[in-house]
Amino acid sequence: MKRSPARGAVTAVAVLGLVTTAAPAPAQAAVVMVELDLPPGTVGSLARAVNDAGTVVGSAWSADYVPHPVKWDRGGAVTVLPGLSTGGEVTAHDIFDDGVVIGTVRDGNYTAHAVRWDGAGNITEFASLAGGSTEVHGRNAAGTWIGVSAGSDGRTHAVRWDRGGRITDLGIPAGATRSEPADINDAGTVVGSADLGPGRTLPVAWDRRGTLTELPRLDGWSTYPESITDSGAIAGTATGPTPRDRLAVRWDRLGQVVPLDLPAGARNSALTAVDAHGAMAGIAFMDQPESIRHAVRWDERGRAVDLGTPPGSTSTSTSGLNDRGLVIGSAEQPGVASYAVVWDRDNRVRNLGALPGSTWSAASDVNDRGVVVGFSEIPETGSPRAVLWRLR
Repeated sequence: MKRSPARGAVTAVAVLGLVTTAAPAPAQAAVVMVELDLPPGTVGSLARAVNDAGTVVGSAWSADYVPHPVKWDRGGAVTVLPGLSTGGEVTAHDIFDDGVVIGTVRDGNYTAHAVRWDGAGNITEFASLAGGSTEVHGRNAAGTWIGVSAGSDGRTHAVRWDRGGRITDLGIPAGATRSEPADINDAGTVVGSADLGPGRTLPVAWDRRGTLTELPRLDGWSTYPESITDSGAIAGTATGPTPRDRLAVRWDRLGQVVPLDLPAGARNSALTAVDAHGAMAGIAFMDQPESIRHAVRWDERGRAVDLGTPPGSTSTSTSGLNDRGLVIGSAEQPGVASYAVVWDRDNRVRNLGALPGSTWSAASDVNDRGVVVGFSEIPETGSPRAVLWRLR
């Protein structure tokens, strides 16, 4: 689901690329940052996702903090996407390579209604099980959607929508109080979880016919599948008895759940992204001091590479990964500075920088062409602005 502005009143800022390497590496060229236009009447914005065509989606808000879903085409032209005729607060979350955008409308009771916009900007609401809330989480190449809907029993049910919009209840396992899907592959297999009660979560999978299977879990731990590749590789996160107990995991070829390797000095880990080949990115929480985090990547077998911290930074984290090995995230510096960064496939890190005068930026998504989107703070107002980085 990988997803650039050039014309109009956009501002291009050339930012020097900062490089730190685990091995000797040549100097890298500059990064070009583009501040994306604000729609009329808005004061802040952020970019959430970019597809491989370079179309960006995100949110902009007015002075009274009302959000608006927005889309920037690859030429930088900004469009406010329409809401439902019934009104409500509207946000856009993601965009697919065919230009379809997904989002949420919250009505006057703050009930969520899952929606999608086609490439022309026409909005469609997803069907619900019993007229209640809905949320959409993803889609496969066949056009099958997954998400959740409130059932007539008042509980949250994992659901699936076909290409024509018809909804199917995937059900809740016996003894569970709710179910929720996380991902679907092109074979139609869905992975997700079911709540068994406070602190107890069951990992599950549904096949294309909707048959539910319980997946193995770490003994005494709640285990959450978060991703499934087209080859069937499943990865996720397990949480233990204490708040510090957290491990990125995968299910091996025998179906057993296995923690991913921890970098030296780390005690815990969490998964943030998985590419189409099963490579993963996440965060390692160091044992001492507890507040230090290191960005980490894992190969398909769960072997870890500690991406470390650039000079002057104390912690790093990841927020995305594309199918060409680029990892995006952030690097924190003592005080209040935090910058968006990108690691290439050789694990060299580059500081993407921030808007002039700012000490804060964040990366939200990266497409397979190497375009990164996110936001940076405007120093004068403290309000974020949607930005895009092109790697040169």
